[in-house]
Amino acid sequence: MITLLTLALTTVHAWTIGIAAGAVLTFTAFLNMLKRMGLPTIPTQFDNLQGYSGGFDAEITGPTRLHNTPVGPVALASYGTDAVSVAGTWYYSEGFNPSSRTVTNIACLNGTTAVGTDLVIYAIWDAAGVVLGWTLLTGTLAAGADVFQSIALVTPITLPAGKYFAGFQVNGTTTPHQTIPTLTYQNSTGSVAGTFGAAVPAITVPTTVTAGVGPFHQLS
Repeated sequence: MITLLTLALTTVHAWTIGIAAGAVLTFTAFLNMLKRMGLPTIPTQFDNLQGYSGGFDAEITGPTRLHNTPVGPVALASYGTDAVSVAGTWYYSEGFNPSSRTVTNIACLNGTTAVGTDLVIYAIWDAAGVVLGWTLLTGTLAAGADVFQSIALVTPITLPAGKYFAGFQVNGTTTPHQTIPTLTYQNSTGSVAGTFGAAVPAITVPTTVTAGVGPFHQLS
């Protein structure tokens, strides 16, 4: 909410409208000042911000691709720790969404070797561990070493601002993923046993970082 507005008024204009130069005005006082100066009026709904329920012309949005950790100049091959999964187990990590967004795809960072032999499923959960969306439960072939492999959700979702979790499940044990090492990024991570291709379960919300468990993921 806008509470104060600092105006660098010239001495002449300040004297003309009876306000001290450099005055700090409430938003309501600012609107009254505009009226007294004969400037174009602002729509009525802005006269009382506490009663305003509309929107602004400029929408605040996040990046096109939202990562759960910073992605900088470090080569993806050395970004995390390669970890081989247990078939059917879900592996997930925490992320933060700064503003409500539509999510159509999830991507997880593949490992450096043995990509292209197992099928993978991705899913996303809310801050309470309730599943929100998933990719095809028949699986998608893991492909591309040291890349964020993007797979479309069966149904796009609207992800609210705040904490969420995203992760993967594989049907074999030969496809590694890059995972978050301990004492680096402090995103909470977790895992839960499951059956490949079965309905995606709710998860227990983790509060600690377990090395070699949580994936680096990206939403778009």
